[in-house]
Amino acid sequence: MSLLQTPRTGKGVLIALGVVGVVIVWLYATTLLTVVIGATIIAVVLYVLYVLLYRLNRMLRDKRILGGGRR
Repeated sequence: MSLLQTPRTGKGVLIALGVVGVVIVWLYATTLLTVVIGATIIAVVLYVLYVLLYRLNRMLRDKRILGGGRR
């Protein structure tokens, strides 16, 4: 897989968003401490988002909605 390919999974999309977020923080930050704090905040937010979306996905997959879900 090359760097020019788009991510194909939810985890890949979140990692790509994290990298873009860190680059944006790096461009606007004035000190290295600001970059570290910004990167930490981005990592925490993306981890929480990943956990919430993972749980939502499992809940929707296991629930019967219009005949879907596991039997």
